[in-house]
Amino acid sequence: MPEMIKAWVANKSFLVRPDGTLLFVCDSGTSEGHENVAGKWDIPGGRMDIGEIDMQTALRRELEEEVGLKVSDDTRAELLLADMVRREDGEHICMHCYQTVVDQDFEPVLSSEHNDYGWYTAEEALEKLNLFDSFRRAVNAYVANRDA
Repeated sequence: MPEMIKAWVANKSFLVRPDGTLLFVCDSGTSEGHENVAGKWDIPGGRMDIGEIDMQTALRRELEEEVGLKVSDDTRAELLLADMVRREDGEHICMHCYQTVVDQDFEPVLSSEHNDYGWYTAEEALEKLNLFDSFRRAVNAYVANRDA
């Protein structure tokens, strides 16, 4: 029987303003395990903690920790993409990308995991940002869903 993959579960969300721009955050490289990804851009969110079983709850916790966004418990983010990512170190991450609508005036308060942010259209992000390959796939999935 083949060996089973062990993977972290990560929940991330495109934070979408009414004008269509998306929040992208730049990894500072200061968190454990992030030393090799300083300067890479992605979307807010992260791994589920041990003991968490509800992905929406874990996503809300990550959004509050990383960018200061408080999402009510009755708000459910729309799932856009589920993808398996294999990192350079061999770890696997089962990544769920969601979409969460935010107010036009929302400005993030970054955790120490990130040192910069910007609001970009999906097309600008693909062209200008040093995105992880997995987030390129996620942005393309966002565009396909948006344009459907």
